[in-house]
Amino acid sequence: RDSIQIHFYSPSPITLPAAGPEISEKILSLINSENIIFHDSCKIKSIEKNKMIFQNGEEAYFNLLLAVPPHVAPKVIYESGLAKENEFIPINRDCKTSFENVYAVGDVTTLTVIDTMTVPKAGVFAEGEAITVAQNIISHIQNKNELSLFDGKGGCFIESGRDTASIIEVDMFSESKPVTKLTESTSKHLDEKLQFEKERLSKWL
Repeated sequence: RDSIQIHFYSPSPITLPAAGPEISEKILSLINSENIIFHDSCKIKSIEKNKMIFQNGEEAYFNLLLAVPPHVAPKVIYESGLAKENEFIPINRDCKTSFENVYAVGDVTTLTVIDTMTVPKAGVFAEGEAITVAQNIISHIQNKNELSLFDGKGGCFIESGRDTASIIEVDMFSESKPVTKLTESTSKHLDEKLQFEKERLSKWL
């Protein structure tokens, strides 16, 4: 580890915008403690061999690049009229779209919480939305007037190295404002992460 440099470039001004500034600051401290250098507000224009070029004209060189491409909805989403071009499907907490009896969940959707804050595009939230949709479809089939709303609760694990992990717990629709908590990094949480993965693989595959 002492023989390599690790740099973390993000297009955002903080490490994890969905979690808010307080949690992002804690994550930054964790990153710094491992001698990882965080670069904020770095929007990539192009990538060449061993070189990233940012929109502001700056460049960064690398031997190994691990990158997440921009997230966009597939063409069928806006070609079908479910969303505007280059946007995502707007939904409310019942996960209904503007089309009758058509629901949407997960990464192709935008669910606004307050102002410009939206529910993060993460699998755990897609799972919760899918449960909401299933309940509403069952209610419709049984001719009931019960309407289920997505509770906005979820979370994820952060592997923090040295055989430890922490947990981010999120409640997007708490009474006052979205609430995010970050636990301590422990080996127990890493065991929970591995168990979580095993359960999902077993259920889904």
